[in-house]
Amino acid sequence: MASNRKKLTPLGRAQLALGIIAIFLLIVIVLTSSFMGVILLRKNTVPQYKLHGVVEDTCIHTDLQKSFLEDDFYWHISSYANGKKELSHPQAVVLHWDEALPEGCFVMLKEGGSTEPKRYAISPETNTITLYNLKVGTTYFFYLYEPNSPFTLDWGKFTTSTQAPRNMYVDGVTNVRDLGGWSIPGGRVKQGLIYRCSRLNENKTEAVTLKITQKGIDTMLNEMHVKSEIDLRKTSDNEVGCLTDTSVLGENVNYYQCPMGYTGNMLINNKEMVKHIFSDILSKEENYPIIFHCSIGTDRTGLIAFLINGLLGVDINDLYRDYLFSNFGDIGGDRDILGITFDYVSTLEGTKGKNISEKIENYLLGIGVQQEELDSIRTILSEKMK
Repeated sequence: MASNRKKLTPLGRAQLALGIIAIFLLIVIVLTSSFMGVILLRKNTVPQYKLHGVVEDTCIHTDLQKSFLEDDFYWHISSYANGKKELSHPQAVVLHWDEALPEGCFVMLKEGGSTEPKRYAISPETNTITLYNLKVGTTYFFYLYEPNSPFTLDWGKFTTSTQAPRNMYVDGVTNVRDLGGWSIPGGRVKQGLIYRCSRLNENKTEAVTLKITQKGIDTMLNEMHVKSEIDLRKTSDNEVGCLTDTSVLGENVNYYQCPMGYTGNMLINNKEMVKHIFSDILSKEENYPIIFHCSIGTDRTGLIAFLINGLLGVDINDLYRDYLFSNFGDIGGDRDILGITFDYVSTLEGTKGKNISEKIENYLLGIGVQQEELDSIRTILSEKMK
């Protein structure tokens, strides 16, 4: 009996295949748009902390950085920076005196609540001092002294804006910032304890070749008081540039080699090393202050920063904003929101938990980090605000 079924011509088969592919792509686009819409359009659930009774009148960010941080559509980072130019340094705070000052005058700068003021020499040519790397949301008091006199010639105070991140100026190193300063429920992440940055020495060299300058080393040791360096670069291909067991910051700084891969789903592919970092380094108070980095301080470094601040309770919008802030550094190219989402955020979103903090905690518990270790990290890095 003859069949009435018509055979498809080669053209018909090609059209059918294209139709199936188009339907598949449409489904992917719809699902992706739905997922990204949930991420991008959600409101912050963590309220911004406020400083009571003070005026936040001093910003440490450049105008360009400030515009990005205030933009609700922060994923449009390309309007501000593309990762190909050094724009990551903070805005300096300059103290200036119009009248002539006696020779040798100096300023003592004291952080509110701190008992250890720092001394700054005044430039005799300009009657100014230039201050970098101030904390966000912090009141500073300054006192002007004449040499060999116990009396102040002048004094004053200023308060920095609460807007994180606290980006840093370390000579020779790009993309440096404090993980502290971001809002968390009931307070903020404590500043001055853990920093992220790009590499301190060149990759794949036959001898250790520094990128950080001596001035930058002085900043890390004497201002940031770094006690430990976590190097996330690979050792198998000498990405670390011949470093072995000693930090370029000096033998008194703990040097932890924690090589991680940067392809595929980094959250899944680096479980053992993530466990090691959280269990054996971050949970130990004696290791702080800590600086951690990979090569450009964006992908592997960004993953660890996301996990730390997410665990502490930083809102996911702020986690994204901090990740994208790396585009202000000279990192060799731009980073967008899609990479971070599909490299590991989507994996975290599928983990059990009511919010990103609980999801990250459950992920870390699932790879073997102990609850008491997570509690220790929270205690070390969290700060309650009055």
